[in-house]
Amino acid sequence: MYYEEKVIDGKLMCRFRPDGEWHEVEYKSLLDKYQNLKERNDKKYQEIQDLKESLRKLDQLAADCSNHKLFV
Repeated sequence: MYYEEKVIDGKLMCRFRPDGEWHEVEYKSLLDKYQNLKERNDKKYQEIQDLKESLRKLDQLAADCSNHKLFV
């Protein structure tokens, strides 16, 4: 991924390709994007933790079932 910053006419500018168009950096916009990504990451992390807990419970249930005769 390419990213470059440069001060042009007293404004912080950025571009995403070596030959790309320069855009003024807007801190609020960048902070909003960061917050959005952080929230999505936190949500995915929690989903993974929930899946791990579900798998742990299934493993425990399987172990409990293997120690009991289910069919007589």
